[in-house]
Amino acid sequence: MLFLALGFPYSLAQSCLAELQGDTSAESFAEVATGRDAAQLLKRAVDVLEPVMPAFPSSNLTALNYIALDDPAYKDAEFLAKRYLLPAGWRPDELNQEIWSTMLKWFSAWYDLDPPRYAESLTKGELIADLEALINLASPKGRAVALVAANNRRQNDLAFLGLIRLGGVYPRLIVVRPPLVTIDINQSLKNVFPYLENCAIKLENYIYAPSDTARQLFLAHNDSKMYIVALAPEDLAESFNVPLGDEVSYFEYQAALLAQSQKFVAVFEGRAPNPLQITRMLPQIRTNMGPREILSMFGQ
Repeated sequence: MLFLALGFPYSLAQSCLAELQGDTSAESFAEVATGRDAAQLLKRAVDVLEPVMPAFPSSNLTALNYIALDDPAYKDAEFLAKRYLLPAGWRPDELNQEIWSTMLKWFSAWYDLDPPRYAESLTKGELIADLEALINLASPKGRAVALVAANNRRQNDLAFLGLIRLGGVYPRLIVVRPPLVTIDINQSLKNVFPYLENCAIKLENYIYAPSDTARQLFLAHNDSKMYIVALAPEDLAESFNVPLGDEVSYFEYQAALLAQSQKFVAVFEGRAPNPLQITRMLPQIRTNMGPREILSMFGQ
């Protein structure tokens, strides 16, 4: 097998190898990696473990001084720098053990983990093996719940679809553009799972509610403010405050800002629903989670 021939652990042959490899040919695995390769591969790992990961409020962009704006790797490097994953000593044309181990260490810290291994030869294949091992350890740390809202469940009329990301470095609501195909949510709400999962995020739980009830879970009061803080596949330059009263058009992907987006992250400023409000909504909700689990998701 190719993995054994290159000296990789057998676990590399499963899980997220395809996502990490991307367009990197297997024949090039033995090539020495550059800083560009490291940035590209780490960006792929972040996308797998933390889809639509927002930028941090402040970041160290020093390393971006050493890469041209039109460099094919610039966007990957910028993405990492805005999430504190690009050391100041990173350079696009070279890679050393200190820089790679720092990148792995910082990413592992998001999950309170020590890096499982370090590449010894800094080949592209070894970097992929490092990231694969880290994904296998980190993926159980980030739980997620499917959020399904429908105008009419019996007619499979989906209003919006979301992934409530629990745990990890940035708990958040990821709103997903509904697919063009009809999903049979009338038969089983778990039929949405394939549209929300990836190789590292596997779903077991769901929350279903009529569209109005689902929105109330997040927009609990008239003074609540909704912000969009990340988009995918493109990155977002700065957070966007959704005008009050326009939230539905964003949830349902009718807003011009979302024309090229498949996913976005929404955060909310304002008073969260209190336990009594959530309890009153429970009869309208269908879920395979217990009431205590639902309350804990909203900080109650």
